[in-house]
Amino acid sequence: MPVQLDKNQFKIIDPFSAPLEIWDEREPTNEEADDLLLKGDWKPFIQIKIKIDSVLNSAHDAAELIAANKDEPRIDHHVINYLNKNTEYKKWRSVMPHPTPEPLISYQEDYPPKDFETVNSLISKHGMLIPEGQVLFHGGTWPLEKSGGMMGSFLTNRVFSTSFCPRVALNNGDWMGKAFDAGRIDIMVITIKNTNKKAFVFSLDEGANSHEMEVLFEQGVQLNLISSSTVNLNFKACKSTSALSVKCKFIVANVLQVEMI
Repeated sequence: MPVQLDKNQFKIIDPFSAPLEIWDEREPTNEEADDLLLKGDWKPFIQIKIKIDSVLNSAHDAAELIAANKDEPRIDHHVINYLNKNTEYKKWRSVMPHPTPEPLISYQEDYPPKDFETVNSLISKHGMLIPEGQVLFHGGTWPLEKSGGMMGSFLTNRVFSTSFCPRVALNNGDWMGKAFDAGRIDIMVITIKNTNKKAFVFSLDEGANSHEMEVLFEQGVQLNLISSSTVNLNFKACKSTSALSVKCKFIVANVLQVEMI
């Protein structure tokens, strides 16, 4: 029998609990580079800070920044560095099997899987209950009513992927021309409420896609839309139409506040 894991055993993990400063930066001049070398402070790709461009005080702020600038890499670096040092994340990972079951690794590396049911059963067997109040991200398109308005809620009919990082979520929603085809992209900032569905917490150093910082929920979670705001009217979405041809267009990027129950 699998060990029953009470979500009260675990605490929230919040990479944005402290304000995160995003600076305008530039490459060092030759004189500055020489000075850094003399002081022993030189690092590859080092940048000189000019001024603060923005301050992120929440997960929602981080999602808005990424929706406005999908090429901003510093969010990824911040989140993965935070998780690598976070003792609570290590606790979450300690209750996952090691090594990760092969069908779960294959799910990450060769999506979509041949068998969603096998993936779902492994999450049910090995997963944990994510503590209430935890915030995670998902990128994609929120379903619409026949009238064209956003649905108030929906129930997932297969496993549901989330990430600790909004840029990873955005990239997954944009991957393989999905956003191009949909004509919009939605970054969902998801707060966990009273859900009894389990989730598998993937490793940061196991498998080719460990950088995705993924938390994968079993099927049947309910997602409720709390609010939606348009952040970017000129999000560039592209799709490969052949080996030599790529089409691009500008679409809308939205940030959604969502609750999972």
